[in-house]
Amino acid sequence: MSEASQFLELAEEELVASQLLLQNTYYRACISRAYYAMYYATQALLTTRDIGSRIHKNFQP
Repeated sequence: MSEASQFLELAEEELVASQLLLQNTYYRACISRAYYAMYYATQALLTTRDIGSRIHKNFQP
């Protein structure tokens, strides 16, 4: 599995969690999970372009 695919799986997991939290009115937690969904999706895109990120740079999928 490619690194981009791993990031996309993480993004999808965070998005599902965000949707569940929203349905149960846990808005702050929902926003946090949505942020990470976007973060992982962005990391997937950057990975396909061979561009590194300086933020959270120690994270490895």
